[in-house]
Formats: sequence, C-alpha cells, structure tokens
Amino acid sequence: MKRKYKIAVSLLWAASLPTLSAVAQTDLRSAYFLEGYTYRHQMNPAFASERGYIGMPILGNFNLGLQSNIGVSDFIYKKADGGLTTFMNESVDAHDFLNDLKNRNRINADIDATLLSAGFFAFG
Repeated sequence: MKRKYKIAVSLLWAASLPTLSAVAQTDLRSAYFLEGYTYRHQMNPAFASERGYIGMPILGNFNLGLQSNIGVSDFIYKKADGGLTTFMNESVDAHDFLNDLKNRNRINADIDATLLSAGFFAFG
C-alpha cells in the first residue's frame, strides 16, 4: 500500500512541474525586455542592474495584472448604423448578451508591490 501511495504522489508531483514553470512566465512580460529596467534580475539573475538602486514602497516596483476569459467583445456590440454600443443599450437583446457569456467566467487579479529593496555593487 505504501508503494502505491509513493507512486501516486510522485506522479502527481511530476505532473505539477509544468504548471509551476508556466506561472513564472506571467510576471514582468514587457519590462523584462527593456535594457535599463532595474528589476530585470527578478526573471533572470544574469541580467543584473547596471547601476545601484533603492526602491521604496509604491514608488519602487509596482505591478498590477488582470487576466480573464471575458473580452471586450462580450460587452461591446455593433449598432445597425455602424457605431458601437454597450450591452446595456435597449437595442441589444439581453438573451444575446447572456448567451455570449460563458457558464464559468474567471477573473484573476495580481498585485505585486515591493516594500523595500536595494541593489548595489561592492567588493570590486
């Protein structure tokens, strides 16, 4: 029985490894490619900052991310005259709007705030 339990735990652990690496890809998507970005080393330690820095609360590194399976096209509709309107307009049928939404809508919000950080060069 213990052997089956160990095998099951090992398989579950091995199956979870790809998901852990995918989570690391979501932070700092665009800032990572900027040459002078101070916090570039958070994604790749080989990219150390070119100069020293001190980060203070909110003034330093602050990231806000929002992900969802709902898009703008679910809330904005084309009118007959070619203009755009929201789902709250009387020309948009409520049944059409509700059918466009999925049964399980997800919204994921991430906030990353560095409270205090410092980077400096020492020892030559």
